[in-house]
Amino acid sequence: MQTFPAPEATKRTGGKISLRTVRNAVARHPMVFAALIALSASVAVGVLLFMPLPKNTATVVFQLSDHAPRVISASSENQIDLRTYGNLQAATVKLRQVLSNALKHPEMEKAPLLKQQPDPIDWLATHIQIDFKNGPGFMRVYLEGDQPEELNAILKSVTAAFMAHVEKRDNVDRKKRLVLLEEKKTAKTAEIEVKVQRINVIAHSLKTTDGPTLAIIESLNQEELRAARRELLELNQKAELLKADAPLTGSGAVPVVPAGLIEESLRREPTILSAESKLTAARQVLRDTEARFESGSVNANIVRAKADVKAAEENRDKLRAEYRGQAEALIKERVANDAKIQAVSHKEAIDQLDRRRQVSEKQIQEIVARINQHGVYRVEIDTLRKDVSSTEKVLATLNDEMERIRVEDNAGSRVTLAEEVYVQSGVEGIRRIKMMALSSAGVFLAGFAGLIWFEHRGRRVTTADELSQALGISILGTIPAPKPGEPQANRMLVEAVDALRTQLLQSRSPDRPVRTILIASGLSGEGKTTLSGHLAVSLSRAGYRVLLIDGDLHAPTAHRLFGLPPTPGFCEVLRGETDAGEAVRATPVPGMFVMTAGSWNMATRQSLIGDRWGKLNGQLQEEYDFIVVDTAPLLLVADTLLLAKTADAALLSVLIGYSRIGAVGLSQDKLQSVGIRTLGAVVNGAAAAYASDYYGRYKYGASTSADPVPIPLVLA
Repeated sequence: MQTFPAPEATKRTGGKISLRTVRNAVARHPMVFAALIALSASVAVGVLLFMPLPKNTATVVFQLSDHAPRVISASSENQIDLRTYGNLQAATVKLRQVLSNALKHPEMEKAPLLKQQPDPIDWLATHIQIDFKNGPGFMRVYLEGDQPEELNAILKSVTAAFMAHVEKRDNVDRKKRLVLLEEKKTAKTAEIEVKVQRINVIAHSLKTTDGPTLAIIESLNQEELRAARRELLELNQKAELLKADAPLTGSGAVPVVPAGLIEESLRREPTILSAESKLTAARQVLRDTEARFESGSVNANIVRAKADVKAAEENRDKLRAEYRGQAEALIKERVANDAKIQAVSHKEAIDQLDRRRQVSEKQIQEIVARINQHGVYRVEIDTLRKDVSSTEKVLATLNDEMERIRVEDNAGSRVTLAEEVYVQSGVEGIRRIKMMALSSAGVFLAGFAGLIWFEHRGRRVTTADELSQALGISILGTIPAPKPGEPQANRMLVEAVDALRTQLLQSRSPDRPVRTILIASGLSGEGKTTLSGHLAVSLSRAGYRVLLIDGDLHAPTAHRLFGLPPTPGFCEVLRGETDAGEAVRATPVPGMFVMTAGSWNMATRQSLIGDRWGKLNGQLQEEYDFIVVDTAPLLLVADTLLLAKTADAALLSVLIGYSRIGAVGLSQDKLQSVGIRTLGAVVNGAAAAYASDYYGRYKYGASTSADPVPIPLVLA
């Protein structure tokens, strides 16, 4: 059940390296510090006695111009700043090609030293030194050695090879640039020719490349397009009208026969015409007969004439009825034939309109395609003309640059010889002393830094103030180390514990009661057992009923401290093997009781993980005013965090000169991670000089790392 501190906690516990850390590093490790001084001195002596240094230095100085010599003006090939150019030349001096040419120089015959080297080029590249100590415009090349004649010959050969390389490089580079510019000029010229040829092809298609003319052509095309669209619109309208007036045809269409046509057909029928004539004649006879007699008189002639008229009408009507069906069928047939003829004629008219519409649509498509192509050509011509103009400008720039390079061809180089090779005896400055001081200081500083780092990594608590500043933790009290056999010192210990008890009692409030107090520390040997015992005794002296529980289940000490049997104890109660009453034992201190650790096994931890400890704590709080729980090392055993879940508050025990600040910070973070209220820290083994005027003058050093056994306290 291990928890890790938050990043803030880690940063907080690390802290910064202070003067106190430096002082502690020296004070705690005096032998290491002395050995470090001796080692630094030995290194200085070794450098002074055994470091071989050359006796002579050959030097040559080159002057670098901030721009290449020019006749008219600087071309773009010379736009390199002086510092960059100097670095390039320094690298050029050590090129294998330059050094290889230097080895072929006649002066090298005077330098047998190089013949002894397995790789003369590598030897030269390693030993030739270059600097710009006189400024970026002066490159100093020097070589150190014992034989001045050899140094002079080597440096002269290198100088000649370098200057020849620079001269050749500048000329070759200029010629290469001229060839490159010529190639680019040819490419740009060909590019212009291709674009001009394309412009001519487009001009041939458009018949012109003149801007106003092209605009007029585009306007005419647009007008032609509008006219064609108007014609198509008219044709569409005519087609819609014809489709709306289409005659009914087909098997489902019933021709309508006008009544007038039937009557007209009946009137033309000879039989009916004859019957009509007879009827007319009968009616005339009737009128003539009636005229011969008085009105209203009855006569056989009139009756007979009327019968003839009636017979003629019946005959006519009979004939009309007989011929009506025949006339209607004939007229329907004629109307149907006329409708078919009309439908054929109507379809031919529609087909003719459709053909005219197709022709019109095709014409519109051709006009639109012509307009689009015209627009594409215009855009392409504009683009090509812009490209040609831009390329012509680039071509003009190339021509200007080529002309400048031709003019500047023999203007000279940016590198000139400022000082010929010269040899001076000795080495500049007191290099041996410098090397001795640097090596000695380097060894000392590196070792001392490691010592400080080691001390900082394992920084121990030296004062209560240091702990408070480093971790921001509240210091509830400082307890001096016990001194068996020194009554006044023990009296000071009692007063310090009582002061802690007072601080603890004042920290309580009705809304935040403190009944179960956990005494914890990060590691073993930090005084938590001593603090637990003294605090329990002090609370008992104050009149409270106190129970001390030995919660260090793996390494219990309470039973030895108070001379009690180890079992049954806390472990047995947690496992339910015995009740709390049997495990609690009285002590010689009135009001103080002890529950020893008992015998631990894995079942005990399972009980701690469950709610057994919480229930037991509630039961014990009903019987005791305070419960002080001594615990196992927080950073080593998980039991302490399990106990902390149910405790009301916790105190951190810190031992001066032994506890590490980082471990204390981690312990505090672990307690906070389970939500327990941490009241602060109690510093054990603190110096007690502040009370010397009251109790006498006593000096107390830091206690040992072992947990001191609490001394019997005087009840007062």
